[in-house]
Amino acid sequence: NCELTDFLVLPNGRHIERLEESQETSNYVTYLSLDEIKLPLFVRTCRPGDKMTIKNMEGHKKVSDIFTDEKIELSERRSWPVVVDSDNEIIWLPGLKKSHFDRKNSGKYDIILKYY
Repeated sequence: NCELTDFLVLPNGRHIERLEESQETSNYVTYLSLDEIKLPLFVRTCRPGDKMTIKNMEGHKKVSDIFTDEKIELSERRSWPVVVDSDNEIIWLPGLKKSHFDRKNSGKYDIILKYY
């Protein structure tokens, strides 16, 4: 587990950065409200049995199934970042899926994270 502050260099060579503002709506940016998540945020890798609630979808989905659906190579899955809050609730699979915690960029949010 690595605590996510304003900027983090990940083991896969990519970055997660906290932005002041953004208009981007891709899976590389997520908008979060402090009313719904518990700080601090952490970045870790996938663990067996990990599930998340995907934005605009009912119920949970296994992270391993998301990797399969998105055709992520096994070698990449081991280092793929998983962003969780302090309750270990998965809030974002950067570049792949946003959770139900993601807010529209026109709505109320306190934190913007970008993966690149």
